Amino acid sequence: MAKKLIEDPVSNIIMTSGEAIEKVGESIDKNFESSEERQKELSKRHARDMASDNWLSKNIRPLTLVYLLLAQSAVFVLLGFEKEVPDSVVAQIGILLFGAFGFYFNSRKSEKIMAKKADAAVKIEALKARQQELEFKQNLKSVRKDARAERKAQRREARQERRDYDNDTSE
Repeated sequence: MAKKLIEDPVSNIIMTSGEAIEKVGESIDKNFESSEERQKELSKRHARDMASDNWLSKNIRPLTLVYLLLAQSAVFVLLGFEKEVPDSVVAQIGILLFGAFGFYFNSRKSEKIMAKKADAAVKIEALKARQQELEFKQNLKSVRKDARAERKAQRREARQERRDYDNDTSE
């Protein structure tokens, strides 16, 4: 019985490498999202901000950039007058400014790209519709031409039959 108690905890702890990889993968999937998922979520958030009637929600990104630029400028002015500015403050403002610039310009770039993609999709659909219309008209012309040729052939055959009939009756 004592041997069984000792074996059970060990068997519960030891797992195969495949099980370990699977558990780590599941944990990562549950706790982290891909950059594509994050970008989609940010794009959705920006779209909601721009659709809002609130002035502040539409202008928060540029205002944040202005505020951080003013804070960075104030730090530079203080350093120019040889005032003491803690290194942590300088580093923190720099990190925030770097992040804000990257976020703002990347999000603006993605908004412009999405707008261009939407315009291109509309143009492509219009071109496809035009192409289908031209193909329909071409097919209609072809059908009409074939119908005309068929009627012409029928009239020719009818005239030939009448001539043959007239020739047979006159003989």
